[in-house]
Amino acid sequence: MPPAPGTSVSSHRTRRHLAAWTAIASLPIVAGILHWFVDAAPRERAPAATRIRTAPEILATVDSSLGQREHLVLPGNRDELQRDLGQRLAKARPFDELNGNSVPPSDAVREFLESVARANPKLALELIDLSTSEALMRYKMAAIVAEVWGATDPHAAWQWVQTSAARWEFEEKQPLLASVLDGMARSQPHAVVHTISASLEAARAANGRAASELTFCAVQALVRAGAGTLAHSALKEWSRDLPPEQLNPAAIALVAIDVTRRSPADAAAWLETLPSSDARAVGLEAVATTWAEAAPGAAMEWATRLSVTDGRTTAVQRVFAAWQEQDSPAAMEWLIKNEGDPTSDQLITDLVSKPAFRAEHPVAAVQLAELIRDDAARLPALQSAILAWGTRDLSAALSYIEKAPHFSDTQRTQIIASLRHHADFGFY
Repeated sequence: MPPAPGTSVSSHRTRRHLAAWTAIASLPIVAGILHWFVDAAPRERAPAATRIRTAPEILATVDSSLGQREHLVLPGNRDELQRDLGQRLAKARPFDELNGNSVPPSDAVREFLESVARANPKLALELIDLSTSEALMRYKMAAIVAEVWGATDPHAAWQWVQTSAARWEFEEKQPLLASVLDGMARSQPHAVVHTISASLEAARAANGRAASELTFCAVQALVRAGAGTLAHSALKEWSRDLPPEQLNPAAIALVAIDVTRRSPADAAAWLETLPSSDARAVGLEAVATTWAEAAPGAAMEWATRLSVTDGRTTAVQRVFAAWQEQDSPAAMEWLIKNEGDPTSDQLITDLVSKPAFRAEHPVAAVQLAELIRDDAARLPALQSAILAWGTRDLSAALSYIEKAPHFSDTQRTQIIASLRHHADFGFY
C-alpha cells in the first residue's frame, strides 16, 4: 500500500513495522515470553510492596494458554506459598487436642490447595510436606490435591496414585485413589471406567481385596458424580470377570440403591443375575430398603418371595420397619394377615420392644404379642405390652391379666405386682 500524501516512505515503513510487532506481541505465548523477560530484568522488577504473595494472585497473573502446568505456580514462589499455607493452617486449628482427632481442612486451606493443585499438583503436595507432619491432616490435604488432579489430568493423577501416593495414605481412611477417581468422575466419567477396566486384571491377579476395593471406589465416584447409569453398566461388566468372593458388597449396594430409585424391577432383575454371594444378599437388602421408602406394600410382596440364602429375613424386616414408620395401621394389618410368615415372630418382637409403639398402641401391642408362636419370646413381649397398657388403663390391664391363659399363677401374680408398681410411677 503506497504511503499517504505528505508522508515519507521511511515513516510509512516504521508505522507498518510497529503495527506488525504490536500484533505479534499480543499473541498469548509471545506475551508470556515477553512478560518473563521483563520480570527477569532486575531494574524492571515491581517494588516489594506490590509483589504477588498468595496463590490465587499468582495464578491470576499467568496466562494458562502457555500449556505448561508445572510452571503456572512457579517453584520460585515456594517460600511465599508455604508461608500462606502455614498461616491458613494456623488460623484453622488443624488439630483438635480435646478429642485427639484431626479436624477437616478449613475452607481457606481447601481453596488454597485447590488453586495451587489446578496449576501444579506436585508443588501443592510439596507445600503440604513442608507445612505439617500431622498424619491425618496430611492425608486430608493430599486428598484435596488428588481430587483436583484427577479432574484436571486423570492420566498423570492415576500414575501418581499408583506409584507415589503411599506415604500420604492413612490406614483408617479410604485410599487416595478414591479421591483421584472422584475428580476423574466429575470431569471425565468414562475415563473412570476405562482406567478401572485396564487395572482390574492385574488387581485380580495380585489379590481379591485389591480388585474389590477398585470396583467400590470407582462405583462410589461415579454415583457421587451423578453417573449412576454408567456405574451400573460398568459394574455389570466387571462382575462377569470377578469370582463371587471378590464382588464388593458396598459397590453392589450403592448401584442397587441408585437403580432402585429409578426402577426397582430393573434393580431386582439385575441382582438375580449375580451368583449367590454375600454381595448379592447385601444388594437385595438395599433394594428392599430403598423400595420400601416409596412403595412398602410392593416392596414387601417382592421381599417375601426371596429365598433365605438371599437374605429374605433381613429384607422383610427392613421393609416392615419402613412401612410401620410410614403407615403403621397398614403394616400391622399385613402382619396380622401373615402371622404364619417365618419372620412374623421376629417382626412382632421387634415392634413390641419399641417403647414408643407400646406407649402409643398398648392394646395393639398386647394383641400382636399374643400372636408370637415361640413361648420363650411371647412371655416377655406380652409382659412389656401389658405394663405399658397398665399406665394408660390399669383396670383394663388387670382384667386382661386375670383372664389371660398364657400365664401360670406365679407369673400372673408377678405381673399384677409389676402393673401396680409401674402404674404408681408412670413407667412402662
